Amino acid sequence: MDSLAKSTLPAYSVHQTAYIVDLLAIIQMLSKGNMKTFGELSGTIAGTIIAKFQFASQVHIVPDRYDVKDLIKSGEISRRSQWTAIEIKIQSRETKLPVKLKRYLSSGKNKSNLLTFLLSDWCENLPGQLKDRQTVILASQDGSAVKVTKTLNREDIIPLYSDHEEADSRMFVHCEYITN
Repeated sequence: MDSLAKSTLPAYSVHQTAYIVDLLAIIQMLSKGNMKTFGELSGTIAGTIIAKFQFASQVHIVPDRYDVKDLIKSGEISRRSQWTAIEIKIQSRETKLPVKLKRYLSSGKNKSNLLTFLLSDWCENLPGQLKDRQTVILASQDGSAVKVTKTLNREDIIPLYSDHEEADSRMFVHCEYITN
């Protein structure tokens, strides 16, 4: 089997490779550590994104959707929301992180606010951190997606629009886009 796989797989090239990441999985794995603001959280996650470029020329960041009223998983979200902290609206990069980040993330509204903030922050700040031939595709929680490069802050990518709620299934739309 190994000899068959080796003979049929193309040679690895960072310029022909894409990396697809579940954004909420990255956030859940983070330790709050010394981060005090949402700007620091955004920068930490952006650093994780930038690090993926050692393996690929494209990095796709895909979150779950929390903007749909009748989510399939709305029962679970409302169950968790009964004991969660109040909604935090992120006004700027200087907005303080909540003391209990995991509890904050148990609220669909807080996740929605966080995802909106991160997309906006990265569209503004990632181009200055990217090199030539590096592309970040940011799927948003409303189902749309944008491309960010060194010279481009934001370009809508219509073929990546998806009404799927879960990042897991949205990732397949990104796989199809990459292969075409």
